Amino acid sequence: MRTTTKALPAVAVGLLLVAGCGGHRTTAAPWNLRGPAVGALLQLRVGIGSSSCDEVADIKVREDAEEVHVTAVVRRTGEHDCTGDYATVDRDVRLQAPLGTRRLSGCRPKGPLTGGDDFGGDEADSTCFETAPVVTAGS
Repeated sequence: MRTTTKALPAVAVGLLLVAGCGGHRTTAAPWNLRGPAVGALLQLRVGIGSSSCDEVADIKVREDAEEVHVTAVVRRTGEHDCTGDYATVDRDVRLQAPLGTRRLSGCRPKGPLTGGDDFGGDEADSTCFETAPVVTAGS
């Protein structure tokens, strides 16, 4: 598991701290692909918030013939003051079938880790794209 941290602007740090200092809470977290899907394997990088207080609690996958929806769930683990950094954690997810041409969604949920409203299952942008270039006929 790889953890990366980044400094955040003061406004974003305040948002993270207000959004859940102390107590145990969970929220949907933003994620990106680390690379193109490899068969049925998705390689995710999840933004967890504070490196000293937050961890990936679960990766939920809902898939059908047209869409794969991934929700990364982050849990606040500490009741103490948390660092104001923004950490990421790498996780791999195995699908029931290769992604293929199915739409990938869930990468930008509204919530405290993306600066949106409290998480209610909505997304700021409903489609997540693979990082591989699209190859079209005749290219």
